[in-house]
Amino acid sequence: MITRFFGVNVAVKDLDSATKRFTEILGVKPTPMTNNDFAFPHLVGSQYTLDNGVVIRLIASQSPDTSIAGF
Repeated sequence: MITRFFGVNVAVKDLDSATKRFTEILGVKPTPMTNNDFAFPHLVGSQYTLDNGVVIRLIASQSPDTSIAGF
């Protein structure tokens, strides 16, 4: 049985649009994520840390060759 989880990663095609939408839904300001925040190149994202400590990350690819771009 799962009693707690740390976070969820969501692959998105349009980071700006998804960030705007999630900000409206969650009511939380995101932290931008750059290439330096990821183990693989060509990824960017937005991170939301909720009050309960759960993290939601929106991840987009800047290249069609990454695994994220395939989602």
